[in-house]
Amino acid sequence: MPTAIASGGNYYRSPGVLPQISNPLLAIISPLVVVPTLYPASCRPNGQANLIPFLLDAYKEAMRYLIKGSWASSADESESTEAVVFKGIHRHEYEALSHTDQENDNVIKKSRLTHNAQKHIVLIEWPSTVHEAPFNNLKDVMTMSVNQIPYNCNHLSHTLQMNFTVESNNFSGTPDIVLSLTRLKGIPSVHIPFIGECAFSQWQDVLEKKLKNKIETHSEVIMVVMVVVKEVNTGYHAPEYGSVVWQAFCHHKTSLSLQHFLKDPQDQLEPQGLSQTTGCSLSQPIVVKEHVWCHIFSVEYYVWVKKGDELIDINKRDAEHMAQGSLFLELLMDAVKEMVSDQFLKIKNYISTLYSTMDPGTDVSQIEAMHITLPLDFG
Repeated sequence: MPTAIASGGNYYRSPGVLPQISNPLLAIISPLVVVPTLYPASCRPNGQANLIPFLLDAYKEAMRYLIKGSWASSADESESTEAVVFKGIHRHEYEALSHTDQENDNVIKKSRLTHNAQKHIVLIEWPSTVHEAPFNNLKDVMTMSVNQIPYNCNHLSHTLQMNFTVESNNFSGTPDIVLSLTRLKGIPSVHIPFIGECAFSQWQDVLEKKLKNKIETHSEVIMVVMVVVKEVNTGYHAPEYGSVVWQAFCHHKTSLSLQHFLKDPQDQLEPQGLSQTTGCSLSQPIVVKEHVWCHIFSVEYYVWVKKGDELIDINKRDAEHMAQGSLFLELLMDAVKEMVSDQFLKIKNYISTLYSTMDPGTDVSQIEAMHITLPLDFG
């Protein structure tokens, strides 16, 4: 049930839990523009990543941020960020942060940590359903296609997983979605041919650095999909103390349903441009009590595929190995659909090669002869 939560007059929005939405655009935007919810501003994940160069106090600041949901030293506690970078974090400190996140009940909401051991950097994010929504359709279609490939479940296990941790000696991170192939025969090993990541109102270069680290960790990665969701304003601002919206919600002690959150007639959107599925405009800002809770500017997809034995280079934009598309405001996804569908062949061939490597006597001719396409539908 989507909820709106108030605490002491400070709020931030967070996506609620929605029923399955078939339209991928609505699946991405609905958690924000259809179900705006309120939480204490000290925990609100917002726009851009911040670099915190407190080398000596980095661990203390990171732990404080992790437990409280924002840094106690923040000059403006009405705002927080979706991705915060802490420098000077070594492996044992990262392990302590991870343990705190997993075991400490004082953590306000679950975070996601990425650690680069060579550069001593930890990225703390607050993932939401928005990060997974762009991959719902792709996950369903890719799962169906992978399941068509005949395989011996005693030798290999394949799973499309959300929030699967990718680790090496120098890196630990959690993509929004991966296709993992687990080798069960002989020495167990995990292979990652596909990675997907989404950034919501977050610096794109931060996301690209994460992807580069994950590609270096798993050099076998064949396909990478990056989704960037941008808002009209780069930074979200919680309601100001004493404002109309602050006065409206500051005394609530319990969660508000979406119906009650939008009960004021003046908060309803104009009929023009409304979605028949959600009843809300996808191009207009969501305004409740004179406060803008969300205003989506664009949703863009980027796809890279491996060239031979070379690592994927997400800085390259050659048409043969990279495609870009727009899901919103304009629907221009043909290039992305074609790239993902056509190049899935490389993932199928990789699975065939992996079988041959595990057991040279395995007959993979049936896999090699299969023609598989991904019937993606972006609405």
